[in-house]
Amino acid sequence: RVRPDLEAAFHAVRDARRDGLGWQRRRSSTTGVTTARKSGQIKATKGEGILECSVHEARTAIMNLAMIAVWDKKLQAGRVVSEDTKNNTKTLHLTYSLPWPCKARDLVVHCQEVKYVRPDGRRSIVFVSTSAKHQDIPAVKGIVRAQLRYAGWILEPAGDDLSKCRVTYVRCVDLGGGIPTLINNTVGTSAEAVVARLAQQFKMRTRKNHEKSCVPA
Repeated sequence: RVRPDLEAAFHAVRDARRDGLGWQRRRSSTTGVTTARKSGQIKATKGEGILECSVHEARTAIMNLAMIAVWDKKLQAGRVVSEDTKNNTKTLHLTYSLPWPCKARDLVVHCQEVKYVRPDGRRSIVFVSTSAKHQDIPAVKGIVRAQLRYAGWILEPAGDDLSKCRVTYVRCVDLGGGIPTLINNTVGTSAEAVVARLAQQFKMRTRKNHEKSCVPA
């Protein structure tokens, strides 16, 4: 069951897997990741690709807070504020760097893992997050508190090949601090870069495993 304060974000992330709905798609010739933007005052970005790993392995990587810095290079620090394992929810405090002259941003977000059955019967895992207020995490001087409208991952098998995983990553964040909308929509981490970096990590692992298997005993 989705937490009430995460329902709007869950629907936005879940529906990102569908074509249309205002998404303008293109395919990157360099990373192979399909990307899309959704128009609005604050644009949403989306990246879709195939990982050389199972859904379980992708889930483990995404749930590992230390791994976020691997696929999101702007992350400076992150910690788990609270966790409810029974309901698969967490509250995180994340701090990000931005290009000069922008100040650093931080986010306080609620996250939840949801197992979802699509209308066609396919099962997927949806990770969803949105900004939250937390009395124990006041604003820090010199850091602007951003607002995450929604962000998340959709994980599902890549067809019949269970050794590969199809991922969709989507995010829509208001950096705040009076930053112009044009800059807000360009300085944030792109969904394409996030999916491409995560895919590269698993591709490197596959290559190393293959090289080890080729070494004579």
